[in-house]
Amino acid sequence: MDTYELIEALCGQSGIPSREHPVMDAIRAQFKDFPCAVDPLGGLHVQLRAPQRGEKTLLLEAHADRVGLVVTDYLQGGFVRVAKAGGADEAALMGSRIRIQSRDGSWLTGVIGLPFPYPAKPHNSAPASEYKMPQVGELFVDTGLAEPEKQIARGAQCLLEGDVRRLSGTRVSAPALDNRAGCAALILAAQMLADQPLGVGLRLLFASREEVGGAGAKAGAFYAEPDYAVVVDTGFAISPDVDKKDGVEMGAGPEIDCSPLLDEKMYALMLRCAQEQGIPHQPFVLAGRSTGTDADGVAVTGPGVRTALLSVPVRFMHHPAEVCDLKDIESTAALLAAFAKEVR
Repeated sequence: MDTYELIEALCGQSGIPSREHPVMDAIRAQFKDFPCAVDPLGGLHVQLRAPQRGEKTLLLEAHADRVGLVVTDYLQGGFVRVAKAGGADEAALMGSRIRIQSRDGSWLTGVIGLPFPYPAKPHNSAPASEYKMPQVGELFVDTGLAEPEKQIARGAQCLLEGDVRRLSGTRVSAPALDNRAGCAALILAAQMLADQPLGVGLRLLFASREEVGGAGAKAGAFYAEPDYAVVVDTGFAISPDVDKKDGVEMGAGPEIDCSPLLDEKMYALMLRCAQEQGIPHQPFVLAGRSTGTDADGVAVTGPGVRTALLSVPVRFMHHPAEVCDLKDIESTAALLAAFAKEVR
């Protein structure tokens, strides 16, 4: 399975926060020869190498959940209301088709309508000042059903429709690249390390519930008890709306993130591994007191975990057609493998 096929396999799965089991099953299928376990919050743990006497444990972590919606209420005429499950973007929702999971587990199609008037006049000539971005709770979904409550439960998960498509060269468009791209990097790194001698125990965590605050990473890190951790997530790729102070170049390797929360020595070792192995990479400084990723929770789990962060550049985050470069996923995997061979 090449990198594109792996992205297809992962991004094709549902898995909003707390409903991650379909994508976890797809990930687990990649590790048939390794011990696996599931923690109480649904995170998938893979033991690649148990630590020997006196050795420390390195945890490689990526969250597997994706943003979506949940059904909250029923309206007359076959409509339902929805709420966010994670940071779904209102601008990406309006007028979109969504998939709604029915009571029997099958998927139905719905269309998100716009609260009238949007814009303020029922035609396209309204000035920009009259446009008002509606909140998710104001939107309504046309299910086409006479009695949606019979087939759709309150709390049913919904996904924005999207598929995996090749763009030019090694670039792809897909839903849920945040953070199935990070999950793919961990899987590829594990393949690179399967037969390699290491000086640490090595464990993978595909965490749940990052999109609703990172509870899965905190519970998963407590469960794994690592000494070191490398969190892999997605970062903003430069585009017309993202400049150099907020993002990095797509196709030039992962961000190696620097932050007051992250471990200075692990950052330096990550840079050295990338430079010595000729792996494309981009140092990036994160301003503020947190990284906005699972690294925030992992680093302060138990007595504390020395933590580093890699970010795969992605455009159009939390939209149904996110974009990334497969080379960046592969470079992230290569850097994880090089780092795992060096850390002690």
